[in-house]
Amino acid sequence: MLVLATDYKSYALTYGCQNMDNDRRRITSWKFSRYNTLTTDAINAINKVIDEIEVLHQPYYYSVDRRPEACFYFPEVNPNSNVIFRGQCDQTIEAVKDFDLNKYMNLWYDVESYPSAFQDGTCPNAHYTLTGNTVSVRNSHVVDQTLVTIDGVATLASTDGSGKLKVTFNVQNTE
Repeated sequence: MLVLATDYKSYALTYGCQNMDNDRRRITSWKFSRYNTLTTDAINAINKVIDEIEVLHQPYYYSVDRRPEACFYFPEVNPNSNVIFRGQCDQTIEAVKDFDLNKYMNLWYDVESYPSAFQDGTCPNAHYTLTGNTVSVRNSHVVDQTLVTIDGVATLASTDGSGKLKVTFNVQNTE
């Protein structure tokens, strides 16, 4: 692969050529961007290089669908690892409206869940206890026939009465 043009911060044009039998060659070329689109300046710089190389021709390039829906995929399932997706968290997902924190308290049995590195045993449970405006959280699971617990704190993270909680444990990256 040859890098034919780049400004290093927003675009690059690459080219590859592979000789084949019968005096033929396979050409590849990619227009890269650090973002989901190319700026007008990047397009102009790339097109200038394309115009100078005989085998590069604009009609051979096809637009790639970069919309979030098109780039979404389900990662491979690994029961021993957290589920990691590309991109940032969707802030438009709505929580329960008119959430009643008092009714949510007490014991919850985990019957199905995404895998998480900090809870890999069997029979996981979560117990919530309200003290003032703070919720004490105790998660437990069984590891090698031993009950393992971890304590945390939850607070309401919404001002609109929805069921958005901020939960913190004394374990890195578990908020």
